[in-house]
Amino acid sequence: MKKNIRINIVSFGRRHLLDVARELEKQGYDVFFYTAVPYWRMKKFGLKRKTSKSVFNILLPFVIIEKIFTPLEAKLNVIFDYIVSLIMRPCDIYISVVSPHWKRSFKKAKRQSKLILMDSGSTHILNQKKIFGDYWISEKSPKDQRDYFKEPNIEYELSIYNECDYIVVPSMIVKQTYLEYNYPENKLFYNPYGVDLSKFYPLKLTSKKYDIIMTGSWSYRKGCDLIQQLCLEQNYSFLHVGPIVDMSFPVCKNMKHIDFVDQSELITYYSKAKVFVLPSREEGLALVQPQAIACGLPIVCSKYTGGRDIAEVTGLKEWIFEMETYSLESLNKQIVAALDFVKNDHEIVRMKLYNISWSANGKRYNEFIEQLLID
Repeated sequence: MKKNIRINIVSFGRRHLLDVARELEKQGYDVFFYTAVPYWRMKKFGLKRKTSKSVFNILLPFVIIEKIFTPLEAKLNVIFDYIVSLIMRPCDIYISVVSPHWKRSFKKAKRQSKLILMDSGSTHILNQKKIFGDYWISEKSPKDQRDYFKEPNIEYELSIYNECDYIVVPSMIVKQTYLEYNYPENKLFYNPYGVDLSKFYPLKLTSKKYDIIMTGSWSYRKGCDLIQQLCLEQNYSFLHVGPIVDMSFPVCKNMKHIDFVDQSELITYYSKAKVFVLPSREEGLALVQPQAIACGLPIVCSKYTGGRDIAEVTGLKEWIFEMETYSLESLNKQIVAALDFVKNDHEIVRMKLYNISWSANGKRYNEFIEQLLID
């Protein structure tokens, strides 16, 4: 029966939807993954050729222009949307991320799909507006973010909420924001994101060079201003791996930055640190957290990162150190506690990590879809 269920998944980049596509394919569904990612890269993450519907070659000339002249990321998304709207097949289920850029493909999905599931990798758009206010539209914010949070885009995103059949939320904090804005609870599908446990696991090293590590965008949204201030005051040895977004990285002996690396290399950097830290002001469920805990690092986080969900679904509550308040003092208190925890040589129980694996995410998706088909 599943082989007759056609699922289209649309994502400009790899993101987590490639993992969802792979897992639903394993569950026996007929999956097409439409993306700008070249197949050779998708193959590294286990996606089969027949599932991959990459438009990379068509977009390549525009990518080259973007590199030479001016940033065209938003325009590339629009071009991608136009191409996908032309080639996308009719399907039973359409899955994509909420985006104001993909209007044509969403319209086609409305006409040709039986069910539409939109993945909300962040909180409700009005919650984001409330948290960041004028910051998103200020000169401090990257241009693509300023464009994204213009009022017409916010209005369009709100219309997507109403027009889709279900919204997939990865954490209870995301679910809570939708409920706060009176979104029907029966249209929310809670499914925490996962990690590939075959690629993230503890490495046995004789010493840990860094007290704390953070991977991902160095940005105001991720609370990097708190990390910076704390490391300068407390002299923690700190490693950051990822792109610099809207904050400069300080030049000091105890703080080291490494630019974006391939995901396969992250395990090496996690193994060099004692504690993972992420004091975000807003998130969905940060994928770097399952990666870090799978590598044997306790997590220090704000209540906005989905860390609490990892604690609940795995039962590893002692490995999650959540800030009591959003403050420098609370962040330092939890880092001190996590560093003390590490001194006792705790080892992660790998079996408990299964519920935050991509395999478990795929099974929850399968159970949800099967119930929809019954109903």
